[in-house]
Amino acid sequence: MITMNNEINLYQSPKALKVFINYCCDFYFNETAVWKLKDLRKADLTSACKLVQKRKDCEFLADSTDREKVRDILLDLGYEYA
Repeated sequence: MITMNNEINLYQSPKALKVFINYCCDFYFNETAVWKLKDLRKADLTSACKLVQKRKDCEFLADSTDREKVRDILLDLGYEYA
């Protein structure tokens, strides 16, 4: 993907998405998650990550801001902290 300033955004690659999903799992899904969400399905986490990656209104950088956007989607879906 080419960004607004015509630079290539490497965070749009499938490999970057996989790394970002694993990063989000460390916070919300895994047994040792920092902020584990109760009964979270990995499919829902993955879908939320993909939604954040595909947003057109802001640049996806696979950082903590994007992770918090994933969290917000999951909380809006009704997930709660464990």
